[in-house]
Amino acid sequence: MKKLILFLTLLCFFAVGHNIAEAADGRRTGMGYISWDDKTLKLDLRANPSTGFSWLTVYQSENLATGSRQYQGTDNNKEATTGGPGVDHLRFTVTDGKDAYLVLKLARPWEEGETGTYHSYIIKVENDKIADVACRERLFHKDFTFVAGNPEKNEATGEKVRFVASVPKDWEYENIAGQDMLGLKVRPRGKEGYGRIGHLRDGVAADPGENVKKIMIYNKEYTMGRSADGNLVLFNQDRITWLGGSADWQDEYFMDIVTMLDTAAYWE
Repeated sequence: MKKLILFLTLLCFFAVGHNIAEAADGRRTGMGYISWDDKTLKLDLRANPSTGFSWLTVYQSENLATGSRQYQGTDNNKEATTGGPGVDHLRFTVTDGKDAYLVLKLARPWEEGETGTYHSYIIKVENDKIADVACRERLFHKDFTFVAGNPEKNEATGEKVRFVASVPKDWEYENIAGQDMLGLKVRPRGKEGYGRIGHLRDGVAADPGENVKKIMIYNKEYTMGRSADGNLVLFNQDRITWLGGSADWQDEYFMDIVTMLDTAAYWE
């Protein structure tokens, strides 16, 4: 039922958008228009707040500051602020000369699990201004597989537990139940080496390694670092963890890793 509602809502959004202006530096996407000016990223995205769906920030790099946000109704709905389909005008500013990263999702804030549409943006910066923006869109009903891992008994509570997450359909995955983690090992199809995503066992300490910092993935704080061999380590207070292992593709697919972590949960 959730998928049907999401599909119908997206059809409504696709029918709107003639008021999204073209720009010299920009491109149209399935849900709106991307443009940029100097260090400002401009996203004009189809929206309809009356459905409960809104654009939520899943992740943004430290060098990307949130700017203004304004909702605009269609030509037949100019006076409405939330009562019908229109466009969300979102602005972000790159604060230094490095590339920046942003992940948004269109979802109902109160729903968890297999919902939403994810947009990942890689903002390329050259000569201290935005040179290009790459966007990747993923729809759950089209691009993701919701994976519920094999259940096992929690020795402390006696209840069955399992790890769940949404994995891109063009990735390979296997269930794992090791001494340190219950979860999945995953990799993009055709890549060498697996990364692991799952729930750390009680008593297992997560080692963030080097270059440790805090990042936010939606409304949860993650500790992110690099292991001795340079691979990613991420974990949150709920012990949901990404361990990169020997996989050498993690930086290239970092946005997909963020998306999986945002959907991951430990069910008891």
